[in-house]
Amino acid sequence: MPAAGEAPSASPVGAHRRYPIGGDEPAGATGLERQTVNTLRPVQAVEVAFEVAGVIVMLLGALLACAAAVAVIIRRQPGSLAYVTLRQRLGRAILLGLEFLVAADIIRSVALDPTFTSVGVLALLVVVRTFLSWSLEVEIEGRWPWSRPAAPSSKDT
Repeated sequence: MPAAGEAPSASPVGAHRRYPIGGDEPAGATGLERQTVNTLRPVQAVEVAFEVAGVIVMLLGALLACAAAVAVIIRRQPGSLAYVTLRQRLGRAILLGLEFLVAADIIRSVALDPTFTSVGVLALLVVVRTFLSWSLEVEIEGRWPWSRPAAPSSKDT
């Protein structure tokens, strides 16, 4: 970001950082910079929307998971069932929220800041979030995501 009194560079890369959503363009902005900023603003809005949606999904999911666990306790069912209910529902909310956050990261890396560094950071984030998703899936389902569920035995019917 240019220091106070310096003119912004003419490079369109990183223009979204110089002119935030709703920010004013400097009087000396070139046509290319103005066009790039106007094109990136809707993309930034979509990225922010995905990030906000991911956080909201996780927060609402946590609240609903807690409510479901409290409902199990109120119905005087075993405490272990309340724990399992809370854990499974919270895990599912986190998984869904992570999907939204990964989408926001992809939008940011591909559309807003397409540099090798940002793509490398994206790759690392996707690996970490994929590992988290698999770990949560194992915790929720009790099996790896790629393994088939056990076939019901004749005793279950």
